[in-house]
Amino acid sequence: MVSNGLIIQTYGRLYETEPWGGISQPSYLNQLLIVNTEVSPKKLLSLCLQVEETLGRTRDRKWDSRSIDIDIIYYNNWIVLSDELKIPHPYRLERNFIMKMMLDISPTYVDPIKRRSISELAQNCKDILEVKLIS
Repeated sequence: MVSNGLIIQTYGRLYETEPWGGISQPSYLNQLLIVNTEVSPKKLLSLCLQVEETLGRTRDRKWDSRSIDIDIIYYNNWIVLSDELKIPHPYRLERNFIMKMMLDISPTYVDPIKRRSISELAQNCKDILEVKLIS
């Protein structure tokens, strides 16, 4: 699929996960995509926010229930640390569902900050929230 300079290279299995952030809300469906693009990380963030808005996402308060949430976990081996964007995603190593999805698609990928593979990093994830495979 090609859209706005984005080509979906691979998509992972679908997972149902308990909500993060301590606010009572329903479980979420999560899926990891690997996308090829030549757009900048900042432009990619803009495109993600446009998709969220088109699909009805509102941002009332942090950790609140949401219809969709698109995160940029990694962008090649880049490290981006700005007020509006942080890559790699700052909570990537703390969330069991991210680790499970990364293990499915790219277990040998080396985190550019920790300089360890996803397989190694997943062993240290302390998140105990339930992650159920859907498909």
